Amino acid sequence: MFLALAGAADRAMDKSGIGDPERHAELSTYAGVSFYVAVAAWAACVVFSQLAPKPYRGRALFWFGLMVPLAASLGWLAGVVGA
Repeated sequence: MFLALAGAADRAMDKSGIGDPERHAELSTYAGVSFYVAVAAWAACVVFSQLAPKPYRGRALFWFGLMVPLAASLGWLAGVVGA
């Protein structure tokens, strides 16, 4: 969601500076909010993974604490390299 909104905000503003500044500001705000919501959701997953039964706690923390940010980072990298 963040990358789609950030891309739309970038397209709203022409590279020469002539574009739709109001639309750019609106989409940039939405992109920022979506980023913070994603970070809050990830943090909640990490906290809630600690509520898992003891034998599964390490596995839950591994998947939510490491793999989700890693997958998001690889997705971002693929988007940047592919663009």
